[in-house]
Amino acid sequence: MVGKKITMYFKFAGVVSSEEVEIIDFNDDNVEISSEWTSDISGVKEYGKFSRKTGKCLNDNTSFGARRYIDPII
Repeated sequence: MVGKKITMYFKFAGVVSSEEVEIIDFNDDNVEISSEWTSDISGVKEYGKFSRKTGKCLNDNTSFGARRYIDPII
């Protein structure tokens, strides 16, 4: 799975955009992708982490109802 291209979605105000990203780490629970952003908690840049089962972003820094997600990888 590492190196495979997948689609990450960004949804806000009823509009969904997508971006092709590369999987850089993959385990039983999570997927880490090549796209990075600054964490709200630590203030450090980190790669996107998503739940394999739900596709939900685990380190999302969006607000006002915006969210990032991927299609679940089973």
